Amino acid sequence: MRRYHVTTFGCQMNAHDSERIKGMLEELGLGEAVDEHDADVVVFNTCTIREKPDQRLAAHLAQAKALKDRDPERVIAVGGCYAEAQRERIFDLYPFVDVAFGPGSIAHLGEWLGAGGVDVARGRFGIAESRSFAAELATKRERR
Repeated sequence: MRRYHVTTFGCQMNAHDSERIKGMLEELGLGEAVDEHDADVVVFNTCTIREKPDQRLAAHLAQAKALKDRDPERVIAVGGCYAEAQRERIFDLYPFVDVAFGPGSIAHLGEWLGAGGVDVARGRFGIAESRSFAAELATKRERR
C-alpha cells in the first residue's frame, strides 16, 4: 500500500484543510505514514500569514528534496496560501515539487495526484475554475 504524510503550517484553517486532504488521500487508497521518510506522497499545507511558517516550510522542503533525490518516484506536493502566493514561480524555486495547489483547489487534488498517487500531473499548479470550500470531501480527524 502506498502511503502519504501531510505536514501543516500556520493557521487553524490549514489544520482543517489538512484533515480534508488526508481524507481525500485515504479515499484514493493511500494509508497514512507517521513520518514523511516513510511516505510515497508528501504534502505540505502552507500559510503566508506568518513569517515563521514560511521559514519552516523552506527547511522541510530541503529535507523533501533529499527524499526525492533518493526516490524520484516519491511525490512532493505543496498546497495552501504559500503555494498560491508563489504560483508563478514555485516550480522554479523548488523544481522537485511535483504538484502545487491553492486552498480553494483542494477538492481537485485527487485529479492531479491520480489513483493512489501514481499518475501524477507533475509540474502542475492546480487552480480550480471556481474556488470552493470542498465541504463534501471526506475528513480524517486527528485524535487529541
